[in-house]
Amino acid sequence: MIFDYLSTVDIYRGFIKINSYIDSVVSNYKNYQLNFRSILKKEFDLICRYMNPHGIVSLILSDNIDTPGQSNLFLSLFKFEEFHYNLRSLSLINLNQDSILLINNYFDMFTNLSSLTILNIISEVPSKLFYIYPKLNRLNIPHDWLFSNKLSLMQLEYLIISNRCKSNEFETIINRCPKLISLNICLERDIRININGLTSNLSRLILNMSLYQINIIELKEILNCFPYLIYFEIECRSDLDL
Repeated sequence: MIFDYLSTVDIYRGFIKINSYIDSVVSNYKNYQLNFRSILKKEFDLICRYMNPHGIVSLILSDNIDTPGQSNLFLSLFKFEEFHYNLRSLSLINLNQDSILLINNYFDMFTNLSSLTILNIISEVPSKLFYIYPKLNRLNIPHDWLFSNKLSLMQLEYLIISNRCKSNEFETIINRCPKLISLNICLERDIRININGLTSNLSRLILNMSLYQINIIELKEILNCFPYLIYFEIECRSDLDL
């Protein structure tokens, strides 16, 4: 369908109000992807005027400096629970605590959600977040939110931790996510990283160890834990023999 190749704004600008049949097609389209990060206010208003929550598969809400108060406005216009029918991907960026608490009331309803991103949010971990963890395929989240419970993430394949973890938490992540194939993680400086005996099916690993000084032997020990790696990126301090 041609709509698959157009942005939501382009669809509404180009096809709304042509005739009743086209209006019906636009309203019933089920693959809208809404990115409200750095969006113009007039485009935000246009989308909100014609949007059908049941047709949204991806939603990015942001209270960044260029979209202040966006989440409060959006949540005043729509009942967030209406999005649970079709939503597959949800990103919450810089949201205020009131918005997070409101959204938290409905996390348990989002049974079809497979991707979740939560960035730059100062708030307690939402109490209902653990309902959706086991279903997720992709997750980008602060490490304290991830470790707020001990659930195994059986379906998770792609994980980004947005702040520093300890090396023992690195091991915990690998053990809790048996299907993990891609990991982007930043480690705090411990006395020594020790992951001997750890094995994983990871094929992609981005490792930030910029607070560490690491030599070639230690690097080899890390790589031995990941025999299926196809892509590996590391940031660290180095001895001369690296």
